[in-house]
Amino acid sequence: MTQLTKNYKIKILILNYNGVNFLKECLDSVCKIDYPNFSVTVIDNLSTDNSINFIKSNYPDVELVLTDKNRLFAGGYNYYFNRSQDNCYYLILNNDTIVSKTILNQFIIGLNKYGKRAIYGPTITFSNEKKLIWYSGAEVDLKKGIVRHLNIRKNLQDLNLRDCRTGYITGCCMFVHSSIVSDLNGFDESFKMYMEDVDFCLRARFMGIKSIYLASPRLFHHVSGTVNLKVLKVAISFFKLAYKHIGYLCFLIFPLFVIRKITGK
Repeated sequence: MTQLTKNYKIKILILNYNGVNFLKECLDSVCKIDYPNFSVTVIDNLSTDNSINFIKSNYPDVELVLTDKNRLFAGGYNYYFNRSQDNCYYLILNNDTIVSKTILNQFIIGLNKYGKRAIYGPTITFSNEKKLIWYSGAEVDLKKGIVRHLNIRKNLQDLNLRDCRTGYITGCCMFVHSSIVSDLNGFDESFKMYMEDVDFCLRARFMGIKSIYLASPRLFHHVSGTVNLKVLKVAISFFKLAYKHIGYLCFLIFPLFVIRKITGK
């Protein structure tokens, strides 16, 4: 580890809402990270389970930020961003993930290689099928109705994954400097669920900020099965995303996106 690496302050931000069943695995893995200069903050969206007591009792070094209601993904993180004066790197992390102990060092290696003005994401595999990819970069082409992860459910061992620029970084695990978050005014809270991360990266691209997939950082993700309600919410969020970025053309593209989502193409 170089001296330069040691100088980077990192805050791991974990949004939680009634996630006590996932928190132990997530926080245990985070606490084992081999990096000298990081802290952990859980932003709790007014959970009604035992999340808050569980964290206070078992992880006294974890900072708790309590929102006044369930503000969902964008609102929960923005609640923290709007009250902070950080000058550091954020690791934005789902509460249903399990990280490798080297994840921060791997992000720093990528940062030193590709620069500060970028948003970074890692290789993510399914927690119950650890060799199968959930995220290894993404493709976005709104005019073709495409917003999708690359290589999903392909075997990690069958691929030669490499660092690359990518369409967007999933909000499941996003490494980004606080100054970029500030420049973008955080996430767009008009997205109630899904596509907040895509919109964030598209707005960043407009400002010359790259989205970069890094092959080396790794984590596991508890992924829920796709259900009709989820498909509906994703479709609604895509419509908002497309309308925001390509205007009335979204009315023509929306049926194509729904067909792609249902068929998996």
